[in-house]
This record gives sequence, structure tokens and C-alpha cells, in this order.
Amino acid sequence: MLAATTGGVFYTTDNEADWKCHPTNPGFCWDLSMNPQSANEVFAATPRGLLQSKDGGKTWPASVLLDGAPETFQRLAVCHAPSDPDFVYVFGHNNQQPPAPALWRRSATDGAFESIVCPKVDLGQIVYDWYVAVSPENRDVVYLGEKTIWKGARKADDTWAWKDIATGPCGDAIHSDQHAIAFHPTSAQVIYAGNDGGIFRTNDSGGHWESLNKGLCITQFEYLTHHPDYDAWLMGGTQDNGTLRYRGSEVWYQVAEGDGGECATNEAFPYTVYHCYFNIDLERSTTGGDWGSWTSIFKPDLRKGYRTLWYPPMEVFGNVVVMAGETVFVSTDIGTTFQRLPLPADADIATAIWIAGPFQFLIGTQSGDLFQFDWFGTGWAQPAKLTQPRSGNISSIRGDRKKARCLWVTYSDALGPTVYRFKDPGTGWEPCMNGLPQVAANIVELDPESDTIFAGTDAGVWRSRNASEKCEWTVFSNGLANAIVGDLLLHNATRVLRAGTRSRGVWEVDLKEPPDTRATQIYLRHSAIDTGRRYPSLEGMPDPFVPNGIANWWESPDILIDSEPYWSSMPASVDFVAFEENGGNFPNAHGRTRIFVQVHQRGPKPAGNVVVQLLSAAAVDSAIPDLTAGFWDKIPLNHVPAGSPWSMIGSAVTVSGLQTGHPEVAAFEWEVPKNASGDVWLLATITADNDKRTTAELNITKLVRGEGKCALKRVKIAN
Repeated sequence: MLAATTGGVFYTTDNEADWKCHPTNPGFCWDLSMNPQSANEVFAATPRGLLQSKDGGKTWPASVLLDGAPETFQRLAVCHAPSDPDFVYVFGHNNQQPPAPALWRRSATDGAFESIVCPKVDLGQIVYDWYVAVSPENRDVVYLGEKTIWKGARKADDTWAWKDIATGPCGDAIHSDQHAIAFHPTSAQVIYAGNDGGIFRTNDSGGHWESLNKGLCITQFEYLTHHPDYDAWLMGGTQDNGTLRYRGSEVWYQVAEGDGGECATNEAFPYTVYHCYFNIDLERSTTGGDWGSWTSIFKPDLRKGYRTLWYPPMEVFGNVVVMAGETVFVSTDIGTTFQRLPLPADADIATAIWIAGPFQFLIGTQSGDLFQFDWFGTGWAQPAKLTQPRSGNISSIRGDRKKARCLWVTYSDALGPTVYRFKDPGTGWEPCMNGLPQVAANIVELDPESDTIFAGTDAGVWRSRNASEKCEWTVFSNGLANAIVGDLLLHNATRVLRAGTRSRGVWEVDLKEPPDTRATQIYLRHSAIDTGRRYPSLEGMPDPFVPNGIANWWESPDILIDSEPYWSSMPASVDFVAFEENGGNFPNAHGRTRIFVQVHQRGPKPAGNVVVQLLSAAAVDSAIPDLTAGFWDKIPLNHVPAGSPWSMIGSAVTVSGLQTGHPEVAAFEWEVPKNASGDVWLLATITADNDKRTTAELNITKLVRGEGKCALKRVKIAN
């Protein structure tokens, strides 16, 4: 097996246990192609051109001549034709002006490479997305990947017909920025495209596409922010998939497009939230961050060549908003106005920010320097340069709000210690690497309830329970995906730690003491702010998604109504994504109504045979009728006691194998009584083989608010 890397071509002969590099290593390599009929022939695409090995990659003679090729390339890709490996295609871009793409083809073993006229290739991101692939069934059909996908077919007159197969009408266009392509082993018409938006499939060579991303969980989260009171409100900036917001279910909602950078919440007034695009480009919402609620508040006209991170650091503390590149921009009025503050002339660009309070903030730089800004009287003083922990790229700064002058700094390079602590001016900065691996550290998060600190690194999450003393680290990644952890947030109100990973989504772990040791934890949500963690469930609290709204325990978002004309084509087609995409309608008093109940599971083991049942009762004024004696004995038999104000809606629905992070939806059909009017209560209840409902409670308020296996919703009857 061979691997192309920035350090050259490596090989292994023992199932990837030991990688080696031959002495004649060709150096930096973008792409490799091995002859499928003769492993001795290997081509390597490098900045100095196309190289050919005839001994399986052991030696690499001089570069192969490509007709009209430049001396060096900005990008190069190579691929054999699987059906006839004598044919080889090379797709490149020169280092000359004006820049131009180039495509070559070899049609015989050891034959010359001849130039082919390219389509209108977009050269804007050649260092990021670029490939060439050949149909496994036809040596004369080739695919070029850049921002889009070009399909080329050789015609009888030796000219080529090109078509953009990734850009089309709604439903038949896929995400831009193409990185990989694969073909079905028995049908070349079935193509899989890998890009910044995930994985897509076409069954007709690009005529129509479908997303395969449901439940895949490969989004690259750069930054996270949360609501201080509710763990059901979480927002994250993602790489080229916008800014996404979590609402307590496993479906995230896109609230802003493009590249999602830093995001932040004004914890004093959590309806005021912020998100960035790449470069210095900041937006604000004062209504909780829903789609369409954002206003651009800061996009300065910067000089050409202004230096900044692709995702510049941005932090918020109350009314103070700070963003920085080679200079610092600070607002003291929630972002209404900004003041530009210079860094010292010899300072590098800003990479991290910590706001200590309304009158002080710190800036960390790409070279490892720290600068402190203080407010004196009527303005910000010149920055004071602090002692440098070490040179290198500072990735985060965090202060302990319980202990004055206690600071933590992380480094995202591994050229020295990656976590430092400052707690005493007498001792200065101390490296804290006791048990921590020598890998990039991206963030630390302090626990306000204890002497515990968490570190998000390129090797997962690590924890120290004695942060202020020895700071001994142990791995805290049990069950976490093997991924870079770029951000950490501890939601103290619910004791939940969240990790934003690069390319594996967002993960969470409960920190409650004593921990909930149940292997299976099924639940229904009671309100928009419920996540199945707090009982009795919250009542009468501000709704973080609806300004001036109130979240009530009897408004379960896990009970969904669909009346004629139906939005659901068939009840069985409604999964957790379709459930969240549709708000539903009011039941029709004279028609058949579909009711969907969404069930969640949080434990490490799947729930077996989850039984879902649904009941209704008339809503008289605001009173909720209690259950009658014997109810819990009768309901397993799909009956209720005689004289009960509650009636069964259909029969129980059984869901088998309810997985963590993958809710299931139970569908019911309800013939609304013709004489029904006003409102009705819908009561959903669940139980599972390995997480049984054990309650005997008959009072609905105590029953529902007391646990997660029952949920209530008040529904209007439409006449």
C-alpha cells in the first residue's frame, strides 16, 4: 500500500502497522495512481510534475514529459483507466501567468501524454479541491473535480463533450468543493461524490443526485456557543456548511449560510447572539439567532493584504464584543459601534481572545505573544505586553473567574508544551503536561463547580481533577469519535460537556455526580427547552427560540399533527428528519388525522422494543383530567378503565432497536369525532424492555413533569 503525503510517498507491507519511505522518495505528493493490472507501474503527481515508478514505488526516475507542461505545478492529479490501464489521465494547473488548467492523456503503455482541451474549470480553489477520475467501464469518459464536477466524453472526431453534472436545479445540485469520487463496483452509472457537504449519490451519471448524509455525523464544527440556562439551545460555526443551531433534537437547523466561523452569546441577554463568516465579517441577531434574523454589524473596509486568520477570533462578554486580526476591533455597546485598536508594530496576527470583564481583555498571537488591553477612564489604554509562555501559535486563552489572575493558554503547534498555566506572579507561566500527549491543544474549559479542567486536543478530550495544583491529565474520550476537538463548552446548569469536533460533529457527556448509570435512557421532550435531563421539567420559562414566548411543559415538540391535506405522503416515510422539517397542521374535525410521536434514546445501549401509546381527552378550560384508578393495569392491553376521560388512539406501536442519536417516529391515525370542538389533550407514553416505565402516578401534571416517559400536547380542533 502506498500513501501520498506532504512529506512524500510512504509504503507499508504489514497492514498499515509500519509505514516507511524509500530513499528515492519523490517528496511532496498530491496524488498516486497504480496500474490495476500491474502494481509495478505507479504515477505520482507532484509540484515538479508527473513521476513514474516501474518497481511499485521503490524508485522514482525523472519526471514524465507532458506536452506543453510548465516546470512546476500548483496542483496535479493522475488516474489510470480501470478498464484499460494503458490509458492514463493527468489533470493539472500551472504556476504561470495567466493561469490555465491542463489535461493530458496517455493511450499506450510508455506512450506519450497528449494534451486535451479542458472545460471552463474554476481555478479559484485549486489548492483545496482537485481530482481526475475515469469511468470504470469506459476509458473515454473522464471526470474532473474542482468546485464542481465536469464529465467529459470523447467523441468519434477525437473532440470532447463536457458537462457540469454537479450544478443543476434545486434537488439536482450538490454541494460545491469536490474532493473525492467513487463508482459502484457493478455499475459505472452509480457515482458517489465527496465534497464539503458530505456524500452524494447519483444513479444516472449525474442527472439526478441524492444526499446520503442523514445520520452520518461528519460536519466540521469550528466553534460553539450556548444559552446559559438551557442545553436545548446550542449554536456552532461549521466549515462551509453555515452556522447551525441545535434545538434539542438530533436535527440541526441552518441559521446562516457560507463558512461559519466564531459564534458567541451575550449571556446577560441570551437573545443577542453573534456569528462570523471568514475574515472580519460579523453578524448579530437580537431574537435568538433564527434564520433571517441576522444583521451585518461589522465588515470593515480593510486594506489589501490585511492579515487575519481565515476564521478570526471573536469573543463576547456582556456588552463587550472583541474581534481581531492584525489589529483589534472592540465594541462596548453589543456591536453597534466598533473602535479599532492597534497591536504593536512587531506583533503577529491575533489568534485568541479572552475577555476578563467589561474593562479588560487579552489577545494571543500566532507568534505566542500576549497583550492586555485595559479601560482607563474614557478609553482603552495602549496594550501591555505580558510575559510569553513560549513562542508558537496560541489557540486559546481562558481565565478562571473564581481566581484572580489565574490564566490558561493553549498552543496548536506541538513544538513545545501545549498547555500553560499562570496562577502566581512569582512563578510565572508553568507548562502543564503531566500525562498530556505532545499534540496540539486547541481549547481548555474550566469547571466552575470544582478544580477540574478539560482540554480539547488533536487527540481528543483530556481531564485534570487537580488543575490548580499538580494538574495531572487523564484521557476523557471514552466513546468520543477519533477526531480533532476544536472547541469545548461546559453547560453548568445541566452539567453537560460538549465537544465540537473537526469532521465528526458535536458530542456530549453528562458530568452529573452521581452519574446516571442506566445503559438505556428513553425519553420524550416536554417543551422547546427540554432535553430529557431535568425533572421536574421546567415550566413557564422564557422560550429561547421565540422572543417573549413561554416554554410550557404541556407543549411537547415530540408530538406532531398532520391533517388533510397531508404533508406526509405515507406515515411510514416520516423519519426524524421529516419530523423536524414539518410543523404540522391542526387536526381536521371531520377528517382522518395523522399523529406522529418521536422517541429519543440517550444511553450507550439501544432500547429494545419501545412501546409507544397515544391517548386523547377533551380539554375543558385549562383543566387536565387525571387518569383513573386501574389505568396502568389496563394500558398494556391497549385499554383504559371504564369511565376514563382518556381514550386510546389506535393500537400501541412498537419500535425495535432505538439507537442513541437516532430518534424513531411512531405513526398513529385518528378519526376526529364529528362532534368534537374546542381543544383536546394528547398524551404520549413510552416504555421499553430495558428501560421500563414504572410509574403509578395518576395526576397528569405530576406524571408528565416527573419523568421523560410521558409527554402532553394541547391541540385545537379545526372546524
